[in-house]
Amino acid sequence: MAVVEGAPGVSGEPASQASSRASCVVCAFVGSSVERRIFFLFAEGLGEGWFVDAMRRGGFCLRHARHVGREGGARLAGACRHIVAGWRDRLARAEGERERPPASACPLCETESWAEGHALWLLAGPDRARAAAALGALEPLCLAHLERLLGLAGPRQVPQVRTRLRELLERATATGLGLEQRLTILIGPDPDSAIRTGGLGGLAASPDAPSTSWLDGLLSAEGFMAELAVGRCPACTGPAALVRRLLAWLADPGLRPDDRREQEHLCAGHLRDALAVAPLAAERALAATLGGWVALVERLPTVTELPAAAFRARARRLGERYREERARRPQRPGPLAAAGAALADLLWPAASVERAVARATGQRAHPCVACGVMAGAAGRTLDLAGALLVAAPAAERYRASGGFCLGHAARSPALLGPEPRSVVLATARTRVARQLWELDEAVRKSSWSVRYEPRGPETRAWIDALVLVHGDQVRSAKLLTPEPRERVAAA
Repeated sequence: MAVVEGAPGVSGEPASQASSRASCVVCAFVGSSVERRIFFLFAEGLGEGWFVDAMRRGGFCLRHARHVGREGGARLAGACRHIVAGWRDRLARAEGERERPPASACPLCETESWAEGHALWLLAGPDRARAAAALGALEPLCLAHLERLLGLAGPRQVPQVRTRLRELLERATATGLGLEQRLTILIGPDPDSAIRTGGLGGLAASPDAPSTSWLDGLLSAEGFMAELAVGRCPACTGPAALVRRLLAWLADPGLRPDDRREQEHLCAGHLRDALAVAPLAAERALAATLGGWVALVERLPTVTELPAAAFRARARRLGERYREERARRPQRPGPLAAAGAALADLLWPAASVERAVARATGQRAHPCVACGVMAGAAGRTLDLAGALLVAAPAAERYRASGGFCLGHAARSPALLGPEPRSVVLATARTRVARQLWELDEAVRKSSWSVRYEPRGPETRAWIDALVLVHGDQVRSAKLLTPEPRERVAAA
């Protein structure tokens, strides 16, 4: 993509410098913002009130727990102490309210959201002038952020967005490009590349192999108990096993085309995961995704299809707009609705462009099938716990194990009956009490005054705390996409 020397990027530097690090300046701005937040966090923020409050409200999400664990090491003991204490309080509230606990307040997720919104706002600008400059080949953007810019740019810039989308699609479908290059054009560079390529550092990750307890994705009572026996949360490993099974199924050379069309929609995270564990599945999903983008481009208005600026010219097309509105929509509106849309086009020239953009983006949107598999498998695993833990032998085996991670334990009161719920929560409280003692010991032994005392298991208390909160999946370096808490759109 052509870049004009000296054109300002969203971070205030020339776009030629910004684009040398990444193909999308918004992705680059988000990545650098998170890196700066982590740096200043460990430099001076671990004891600040806002950070303690964020840790008490749930701490880091699974994705960013891997990142800070890789960077922070034993310095995280105090932060993990606040996280575990906060989850102890969440468990108490969940037991009393029987409702799903609120999502955690991950400060790095907040940084990502702010940075992306701020970068797009800078590109669009309050007067739309910045968007016009950005769409004039001054700023490189990935397909995903170009689509976001559609909602911020003025209607007159939509044909320019369409042109840029077409250029990127031509690049993405050109011969000679690898899967990673095509994914970068589609969704920008991988924000988790440091984890995938450099490992997890201080988390001392175990071999990233699929669980054998679930028998290639088969949820069962035997697999549930086997996962407990090796100290893993079944509600975490069950969804991971099913996602691996789904990706392997999508990579089957003999898969029927009808099955592929129904199952090949993946979100950005699962496209990256597929690239790591089943490249053929990633290739098929990427081809389907790019096909949806081509269809989106075809539905966007061109320059010749923009509404006329003069009121008289728009009035002459009033009847034509009425007929188009009635014929275009799959479910034809009544005469009054079609007349209202035509009148809106007359009074508000941007109305037809906004409807065309909404129609194009809406028809491309699909839910991520892998996220749906994860959510369904986690729910079924909790249902299985409710069926098993009513029996005394299974309950005793559960109490003797580590049980669920705190995230799934906090969800159990809303899903389990009285007996299984008491078993799950009592086990969680026991683990929390011991973990807090070990974290307190790690913090105490960091003092110079007790330097003569030998070091023990408390040196890895921060790792055990992250595993307690997020499950053993926090140490995965391949399947990095977490279980969704809401509907996730495909890339």
